[in-house]
Amino acid sequence: MISAIVKKYELTAFFILAYAISWIIEIPLILSRHNIIGTVPLSLHYFTAYGPMLAALIVHSSASGSRGTIVLL
Repeated sequence: MISAIVKKYELTAFFILAYAISWIIEIPLILSRHNIIGTVPLSLHYFTAYGPMLAALIVHSSASGSRGTIVLL
């Protein structure tokens, strides 16, 4: 069912996932900076750049299946 929705709205799914993955990594850094949680290494910030790449792989593999992902890679 989710793959049918992703196939219909690939671009929307990509943007939602890209923002979600990036912010899931970024939120602990923000909270740490404001002393809400303990210290988090600032080098974690560099991993937010991988959010769009991971989102593209997830959306592509969900929309085209494992064979399409193998061809992409």
